[in-house]
Amino acid sequence: QRALGWLRGIRYIPSHYGKSKMKFSKFIKFFYIARFYLLHEPKEVRRLFFRFLRDSWRINPRHFKKAITILSQYCHHYDFSVSASWQDPDA
Repeated sequence: QRALGWLRGIRYIPSHYGKSKMKFSKFIKFFYIARFYLLHEPKEVRRLFFRFLRDSWRINPRHFKKAITILSQYCHHYDFSVSASWQDPDA
């Protein structure tokens, strides 16, 4: 809800988000993010993932790239937070 609220409040759209076309490399990155959610997350989180995509598109399709960025950051921070190596300096 916090991320969707942030997307609702965006009034300024930088030119690199506004009219740029989706590159194939970005589509592949989106595929990896979707795969992460489909294979590594429980059912409730997957449902939240798809609801977030749907709701962010409904808020403003031009903000969809920002929504994908938020989801990719979650993937990165999730892996970091479950890794014990950052908690134990001897690991």
